[in-house]
Amino acid sequence: MRSERHRDPITQKDLARMAGVSTATVSKVLSDSPSGIEISEQTKDKIRQIAREMGYTPNASARALRRRSYETVGLYFPRSYGPWVSSVYSELTRHLSYELEKAGQGLLIMMAPPVETEGKVILPRFLEQREVDGVLLAHHVSEDLLSVLASLRIPYVMLNCAAGFKYLCVDPDDFGVQIRAMEYLYGLGHRRICFVGRSLYHPSYRIRREAYEIFMRQHGLQPYVVLSKKEIQSGFSEKFAELAVEEICSQPELPTAISFYNDISAVALYHALAERGFQIPRDISLVGCDDIPESALLRPPLTTFRFPAQRMATEAVSMLLNQIRDPKARFPSIRCEHEQIERGTCGPPREPLSGLPDLFNGIPNG
Repeated sequence: MRSERHRDPITQKDLARMAGVSTATVSKVLSDSPSGIEISEQTKDKIRQIAREMGYTPNASARALRRRSYETVGLYFPRSYGPWVSSVYSELTRHLSYELEKAGQGLLIMMAPPVETEGKVILPRFLEQREVDGVLLAHHVSEDLLSVLASLRIPYVMLNCAAGFKYLCVDPDDFGVQIRAMEYLYGLGHRRICFVGRSLYHPSYRIRREAYEIFMRQHGLQPYVVLSKKEIQSGFSEKFAELAVEEICSQPELPTAISFYNDISAVALYHALAERGFQIPRDISLVGCDDIPESALLRPPLTTFRFPAQRMATEAVSMLLNQIRDPKARFPSIRCEHEQIERGTCGPPREPLSGLPDLFNGIPNG
């Protein structure tokens, strides 16, 4: 057995000396590579046995060079976001790791280099030197970035970018989930429904806001987007919730329900509304989106729609591995549906349905 004092990693040269064979013979046996040299089964068994007893681990870099494969996929956040930016991305990263592990691939997380580029695409070293088999591009994706990856011949799949690409993209169904949230509130009897969100710079905000506005107008109702202009000026400060509630309370008629772009906004306004004396859902109904852990800790817990992290991870990994096998293939983009989670923040409006106005009288269009 290996001595406890032996601190250096065992090499194929060490194994060759112990087995009494050449290093080339050890390499051929352990890699199962074809060879013109006849090696007896007895010699093969002996080499493998010694390798097991000595705890030999093959050099991953050398093996990658031989196979032209690193058995690793990158998860790249082009705008320096990471899996810790929200629980949604943490959950998505967790499922990506599981799916890649099942496929025999490792996961390498990369973020945009913290440098000024003046429009030039600067890649992390692992991408620049092409030390991954492919890459998943998360959140924000530019045409310039895709052009650079294409020039480097790096297979890629876009993930949660909501940029409208016809191919190689896996997104949640942002438009569909907003329509479902509106149908749910409308079905409860709500007509004065406002939309609140604080992630104006991600394309999915625009998609969900448009879905909200389309639904309201199709049902003869006036859309009302809270802080649609002030939000930009406030820089997403910690006063977001207070500003939103202040604007809502200043209206001639209060909304009976709020549909939120995400649960982060919903949780923030939940507390601000409670401080103003609102009882939820008696005075106002709230429906979020994402099902972050904090949403279940509210009292009552938040009704929301669960982000499809597991399905997106499965689809994205499958698409990327197929893209790695066939870089010329064009796989159609996929949208994954959210799961509705009914809890305690939604109910019918306090007024009888027949007495509800069809419009937000006096409330400006956001």
